[in-house]
Amino acid sequence: MKKMFFAIFMIVTSLAIIAQPSLDDLDNDTRGLYNEGIQLKNSGDFLSAVKKFEAVNKKTNNYLVHYQIGECYQKYSKTASSSERDNYIRQAIESFNKCFETYPSYDLAYFKIAAAHYGLGEYDKAIEFFEKTKESTKNKKYVKVADKNIDKAKEKLAYPFLLTANEELSRKNFNQAIQSFNKVLEYTTSDVAYLGLADAYSEMGEWQKSLEAAENANTYRKSIPKGGPSYYMGHAFNKLGDAQKAVNHYKECISDKSSKNTYKARAAHELEQLEKKN
Repeated sequence: MKKMFFAIFMIVTSLAIIAQPSLDDLDNDTRGLYNEGIQLKNSGDFLSAVKKFEAVNKKTNNYLVHYQIGECYQKYSKTASSSERDNYIRQAIESFNKCFETYPSYDLAYFKIAAAHYGLGEYDKAIEFFEKTKESTKNKKYVKVADKNIDKAKEKLAYPFLLTANEELSRKNFNQAIQSFNKVLEYTTSDVAYLGLADAYSEMGEWQKSLEAAENANTYRKSIPKGGPSYYMGHAFNKLGDAQKAVNHYKECISDKSSKNTYKARAAHELEQLEKKN
């Protein structure tokens, strides 16, 4: 989670170059304080930089100053102790909130808030602000990165349900497993969840539902071996009376080098039984 949080901020930092706002509303003395803050920030002295930016804020309410304070707290959180880290991230969120309250169309502030919530494990909030980023920006790079991280946040939200589903499946609590697998699918098109559904429905003798789940597992396959969906499709077709399709899928499972031996062994057994019948 921590690595992903920092990766998001690295992306945002590169995007910030595109969208530097104006400092025209600052007088020379205030601009000098601001520049001192920037120098301290660039040297890695983030908390001293915050003090300079806060001094600027006593003379003006510039959204960029709020943004810089937020960035300082965000960057300092990387080196803070684990007990202090979350507090600095929340201070960053507070400053980014002030940034877009002062200048609502500043899309980068929404992005920063989303990334900060992601780093805190607050994935619902992260999704909310990534969506706000998309609504407020015309920058295609922002939209692309926001979409990618929305997907990641949804996967994080789905994961506890996936753990529960697999646990219920191992206990042969098939209805409970199905409920949890379907909960996963409310968040993301998970090949693992679809394969789990194919397994659960197969155990319950609901062959058409097992077939549909296995087909979806195959369609959205990213992390599972191809032989998994092939086995359940073969088994469903076998039970539904389509021997030829069953044979084809069993053979596909057996020939898949990435498949687990359990799938291959089960497919080989079922194929042998079919051949004996014919």
